[in-house]
Amino acid sequence: MKITILKRNALALVIRIILLLFLVDTLYALLILLFVKITPVPTDFVAIALFLWALHTLKYIFITAVLLRLLVQWLGTLYIMEGKLLTISTGVYAVKEKVYELNRIKSVSVQQDWIGRRFHYGNLTLELGSSGYHEAIELRDIQNPRQFEHMLAGQFV
Repeated sequence: MKITILKRNALALVIRIILLLFLVDTLYALLILLFVKITPVPTDFVAIALFLWALHTLKYIFITAVLLRLLVQWLGTLYIMEGKLLTISTGVYAVKEKVYELNRIKSVSVQQDWIGRRFHYGNLTLELGSSGYHEAIELRDIQNPRQFEHMLAGQFV
């Protein structure tokens, strides 16, 4: 029985991190600019310095929390195809596994944005169904998703 691990693309994670840092720093700069515009000529430099220090600290707490969440989600998700079964394993500390029968696949689709097309990653959506049962499964940030789309479409649909 052949085991195939659908690899997740690390570049997708790096792009999300860069985008997060850019957006948070842009918002931070806008808040500083707004603060400077609405405050009168400063007389109490200590209060202003404490406010800016607190704002800066909150920014890094937020960035750290979101980065940790992104990393845990990315590291804690594994897609394994073994024979006619797909196992999705999620979690780092409390691992949860769901097993799907691939012979129930009704359709397979690929979603790629322009960055994903350029760097060969994207999301696979599998529509599973049988009498009275319908479910969509999304496999995120898969390397070369077209390869798996053709493999699944040819073998199971």
